[in-house]
Amino acid sequence: MHAAGANVGYAGGRNDCAACHSHEGFVETQHTGRDTTAADIPIPTAIACNTCHDDHNTLDFENDGTDYAMRTKEAVTLLIDGTSLDFEGSSNLCASCHQPRRPAPSSDDGSYTITSPHYGPHHGTQATVLEGIGGYELAGSMSYPEPGASTHRTGASCNSCHMSPAADNNSTGGHTFVPNLASCTSCHTDASSFDVNGVQTEVESMLGDLETALINANIIGADGHLLDDSGETLNYGSSLNLTIDEAGAYFNWATVAEDRSMGVHNPAYVKALLQNSIEVFN
Repeated sequence: MHAAGANVGYAGGRNDCAACHSHEGFVETQHTGRDTTAADIPIPTAIACNTCHDDHNTLDFENDGTDYAMRTKEAVTLLIDGTSLDFEGSSNLCASCHQPRRPAPSSDDGSYTITSPHYGPHHGTQATVLEGIGGYELAGSMSYPEPGASTHRTGASCNSCHMSPAADNNSTGGHTFVPNLASCTSCHTDASSFDVNGVQTEVESMLGDLETALINANIIGADGHLLDDSGETLNYGSSLNLTIDEAGAYFNWATVAEDRSMGVHNPAYVKALLQNSIEVFN
């Protein structure tokens, strides 16, 4: 995904997307501290080694220790509300992009109107899901854990799970960023898949139940795209009028789907978001 097709060619060149979709955009915004580039990038290139790694401070690794020359390890300012989130170390580099772009919906009168077909948190909600924040926290039968309480937040890191030693064919681990089971079994010693304690199976089922509820409520179509008030695919110029809780339930569905871990990052938080969202339609 870091170097895939339209993610680079289209989004990588747009000044409001380039920070996380092209090498040039990431380097520029890390230097300026802004979340957009000064202008569109005419010929964006894919994220590569020197996107995340800057110049080495030393090449005397034997005496000075390994210098990975990370471009940033600083705490991340969240785009959704400006608060600071610190995973400490290289995980902050990951979180600088793997975070939502839009906050959960809010309303003064209990209603909410969606006018953009791209409404939602945007892709890459991993940082906030891991922290246990950023969702629309509906009241319901399940309580929400304290932020930062997930075991994968307190006892693991992005690189310990996603950069375990590479497989012999280099299909997982290392700089593929695809986790392999070895990254799990150091803690879950009897794990035979990523579906530890059935978390992924349960979350996938709950996510499907919420999707069905959203379809039945004419909020999304069978393809997952938002619908407008007439039941047609939402486009610019049309609108979808919902209660704030209906909008929040959709936002939670998109948040969990875009996290892509099927609950692994933060099982308790994800299950609470989904269950309480499902109850909106019961």
